[in-house]
Amino acid sequence: MRRLWWGLQAAVFLMCSLPLSFLPVKAGESLGLILYHLWKGRRETATDNLKKSVVLHAISLPHSPEEIIREHFKNLGRFFIEILKIYYGRGRRILRETAIRGLENFEHAKAKG
Repeated sequence: MRRLWWGLQAAVFLMCSLPLSFLPVKAGESLGLILYHLWKGRRETATDNLKKSVVLHAISLPHSPEEIIREHFKNLGRFFIEILKIYYGRGRRILRETAIRGLENFEHAKAKG
């Protein structure tokens, strides 16, 4: 029964996510903004945490916490579309334009086991 449930979940995920992989990455910003407006609790938590962090560390921000969190949600939407494109093999350009830095650190850690 558990395998059937997992299979059903996977099918629903594929049916919902595959069409999104055809969207341009920029469209992810709109998805992020929709999430920003719908997920009020998470938005407020993120904004409150940023405000507390600013006070705790006595730093100044170039923009208001609300603006920063709004941009963060937009970035999450872009990232989501990028991940879907890569997952479905449609992200060649994304991978081509990605620079990997610090690979030697990974190789060193891997060699140490």
